[in-house]
Order: sequence, then structure tokens, then C-alpha cells
Amino acid sequence: MGLRLTTAATASLLGNFEIVATALVALLAFKEGISPRLWGGILLVRSPALCCRWRMCQACVFRTVRC
Repeated sequence: MGLRLTTAATASLLGNFEIVATALVALLAFKEGISPRLWGGILLVRSPALCCRWRMCQACVFRTVRC
């Protein structure tokens, strides 16, 4: 039901966030080590979401989107 109520862009970003969540669970729950390469991957996965969030905030400031 939740995916029917969201946009394709949001669903895609949530799907890409899975690797970040898995890495954080491994780090926090299982004390796994996260290599610098994986941290770089996490940063690359999070970058588009942060960019979209920033654009959404900018749109709210300029009142082009209802927030």
C-alpha cells in the first residue's frame, strides 16, 4: 500500500538507501568493520537523496512547492 502512495523518485531513493541501512545495522548490531571504500559508497548513495532534499527545501523557500 505504501508504494502506491509515493512517487517513483521517492521509491527509487528508498530502494537505494537499503545498502546504507544494511551497512549501519552491520556496524551497530554486529560490530562489523566498514572500510573506507564502503564509506565512500555510502556517501555516493546518500548524495542524490541529500541533493533532492536540498532542492525541495529551496523550492519551499521560493514557494514553488507546497510543503
